[in-house]
Amino acid sequence: MTSESKLALVTGASRGIGAAIADSLGSIGLKVIGTATTNEGAAAISSRFADSDIEGRGMVLNVSDGGSVDRLLEEVTQ
Repeated sequence: MTSESKLALVTGASRGIGAAIADSLGSIGLKVIGTATTNEGAAAISSRFADSDIEGRGMVLNVSDGGSVDRLLEEVTQ
């Protein structure tokens, strides 16, 4: 992936490999939407990004719930 993309959506960005991927993409200048399954996890992602100057935020997403996916995509595209 090149930094020509403007937005990266990283599921499971609150910890582990997902967090490392989100942080790496943000560090090369991409805006990152990192998802977690809870409000607390999403808030922690937003806080981590703010502390590291990564542009983006955390959002709640349950990938097994179509409505959750639809809501996230609608909000991100707005």
